[in-house]
Amino acid sequence: MKNIKFGKFEWRVLEIDGSKALIITEHAIAQRAFHRAKKPFTWEHSNMRKYLNGRFFKQFSLAERARIIETKVTDRPNPWYGNPCGNETQDKIFLLSYDEVVRYFGDSGHLKNRMGIEFGVGLPYGDAISDEYDNARRCYDLNGAYAWWWLRSPGGNRTHTTAGSVGDVIHLCGDGVHRKDGGVRPAMWITL
Repeated sequence: MKNIKFGKFEWRVLEIDGSKALIITEHAIAQRAFHRAKKPFTWEHSNMRKYLNGRFFKQFSLAERARIIETKVTDRPNPWYGNPCGNETQDKIFLLSYDEVVRYFGDSGHLKNRMGIEFGVGLPYGDAISDEYDNARRCYDLNGAYAWWWLRSPGGNRTHTTAGSVGDVIHLCGDGVHRKDGGVRPAMWITL
């Protein structure tokens, strides 16, 4: 799909539905922790959600804010580990879920069929998905450096995790929510 300029960033159009479009930043526009506390948190109560729908949202002009559609944001428990996702939220700006990543960046069936690799080891049935869509998921920051990026979906098997993440591979194991090097790729529905 094509890219558009909205606010001060370049956005990738993921879907058009009538007079509205789902967009995600082309680049990781910042690096920040998903949550400050070193304990599990869901999207619903995360500092990331508060930041995106507060300070980040306010950087848009009044005319741009009027085009951002409040969206019912849902998820499901981690599909491999069962960790809870929290309650449905209403957000202007959000992060993608595992299901949305495979829908918009390519679906090899590995998420549904639990065909992963042990991260860093390459063993089957591990905690990450590496497939023919790794390049499509690859992201860079605003300076052109490689960046991994947060998802709103719950992580799985590590201490102090909640959010999944994407590098070239989708990490269902999650990552430490307090890590400050996680890339932020906001997504939102806007009117065209």
